[in-house]
Amino acid sequence: MKYIQAFFMALGMFSAVPCPYRPWNEKARPLMIVMLPILGAFIGSLWFCAFVFMEWFFIPIYLEAAILTVFPFLITGFIHLDGFMDTSDALLSRRPKEEKLKILKDPHTGAFSIISLVIIFLMIFGSFLSILDGIRLGAIGRGTLLILVGIPVISRCGSALAIFLEKPLLHSQYHKDQKSAQQETTSLSGQAVQQKNDVEKNPLFDRINGSVMGIMVIGVCILLIGLLTLFFDVTLWVVLWISDLAVMLSYFFYIRRATKELGGISGDLAGYALTLSEFWGVFIVALMVHWV
Repeated sequence: MKYIQAFFMALGMFSAVPCPYRPWNEKARPLMIVMLPILGAFIGSLWFCAFVFMEWFFIPIYLEAAILTVFPFLITGFIHLDGFMDTSDALLSRRPKEEKLKILKDPHTGAFSIISLVIIFLMIFGSFLSILDGIRLGAIGRGTLLILVGIPVISRCGSALAIFLEKPLLHSQYHKDQKSAQQETTSLSGQAVQQKNDVEKNPLFDRINGSVMGIMVIGVCILLIGLLTLFFDVTLWVVLWISDLAVMLSYFFYIRRATKELGGISGDLAGYALTLSEFWGVFIVALMVHWV
């Protein structure tokens, strides 16, 4: 039951999808991060359904590209885009670490965040326009945009792993969660503490056992394999795999770069890497449209 609650808690916190069932179970809160890839599959499915709907009704290609561009930001309530803008402002300032952290926490919008926002919207729009142009010219099939299901899954797997593995910034909610878990750990008896520390290096794992993490990994693999087995076109398989690989590699490149410069991870940094990695997933497909 707490896994179901964790999913709906993640849905309520990391998306703007209307949902009448909004439980809150403090014991299930650490599982919200584990549910991110499943939430990604849900968001990606809606993204692909939006494309199918627009194709049925022959929406003009420029309007369709624009809707596909903004759809993932609308469906997530701009939460990740906010992190992208804040982090871009901090990193592009090229100032010392302490000043970058102040900029990251500053609620005001800076010039670098606006510039970054305009650039990424233009690039995503252009990428979708190229893909849709290839579809309408018959160069590729509509099934190619099944990448829209897989991209949010891979990017949120990256977020889940990064949150578990990277050191949290002092002002982030993840640091508060870790501190709370550490206090809970130190309240145990000496033997229990030793056993717990031997197994769990990161206190955020206190309520997350290996089986749950295994389910997350298996679920992602099943999703990817399911996408690929829908088709027998080897070229399409290659496009889908390369797109997913681009998302995964770009996510870890950007999150490592950001955490190295700022000294840890936060929700803003996770949103920054997620936004850029999803862009690269679409951009690579747009390039491959004219290569295949």
